[in-house]
Amino acid sequence: MDQLWRLIRDAGFLNEGNPAIIDDPAGTVRSGDRTTAMLYVSYGGRRVTLRHLLDRSTPDAVQAELFIDRLAELAWVD
Repeated sequence: MDQLWRLIRDAGFLNEGNPAIIDDPAGTVRSGDRTTAMLYVSYGGRRVTLRHLLDRSTPDAVQAELFIDRLAELAWVD
């Protein structure tokens, strides 16, 4: 679990002003022409939803993809 928190922290996902943070996730409309990841993080009574395009066009998009890949790897651990 510590590894996941380090990944989140190092990627800056929870930094104030991060443009990937969505204030109203329920009102977010899915884009049909882009591959997008929605990440939900809950900690210490705070809930944050992030939306990242997975197009590798920015460092944030690359970090989001690496984080999702790591989550997938951990999901298959016996």
